[in-house]
Amino acid sequence: LGRGLAKAAQAVRPAAAIIVSSDMNHYESASVNRRKDEQALDAILRLDPAALYRVVHQRHITMCGYAPAVSALVAAHLLGADRAEVVDYTHSGQITGDDAEVVSYAGVRIYEEPA
Repeated sequence: LGRGLAKAAQAVRPAAAIIVSSDMNHYESASVNRRKDEQALDAILRLDPAALYRVVHQRHITMCGYAPAVSALVAAHLLGADRAEVVDYTHSGQITGDDAEVVSYAGVRIYEEPA
């Protein structure tokens, strides 16, 4: 799937953008979510699809969209991406005031550093 995404994006370059939407870990405490999310985000920031797949399964991270994220990381690598940054990170408890069971969210930008 990642290779197919890269091929489709190359057909419309330079205007292509791949957007993946997913929650991060959910229905655990804010502190547990943060620890689990940091592990998943570390793999994403390293642009390492295999590590993301592995950590989601080994650490029982309930990131619903991990498969599309893995595919996007494969595509990003094939398209030359070499940087990633977390744009924002939050969880539902920051709105409701209840940190006992939260759903967390992260925005990550993956791109190729301009020459």
